[in-house]
Amino acid sequence: MDVSVNWRDFYISTDRHGVRFYYPKPEAIGVLEAVGESADKMIASYDGKQLMLMEAYRNTVSTLIQNLQAGTPQSFTPFAY
Repeated sequence: MDVSVNWRDFYISTDRHGVRFYYPKPEAIGVLEAVGESADKMIASYDGKQLMLMEAYRNTVSTLIQNLQAGTPQSFTPFAY
């Protein structure tokens, strides 16, 4: 969302398979939480409605869970961003 965090704010590590992981440094965690909270409040279009991003995500997951528990697929609108 902005440039308040960059690659220098992360530790870089590689696992035994050569996969690279990025871990935030302690001083970057607060910044990441603030950016995440702002992102959650962004407006997204989902199922023909304008919702906050977090609400659209919750609706998607809730519908998915209902479909999985029902055993028979109902209508499902995936959320892509």
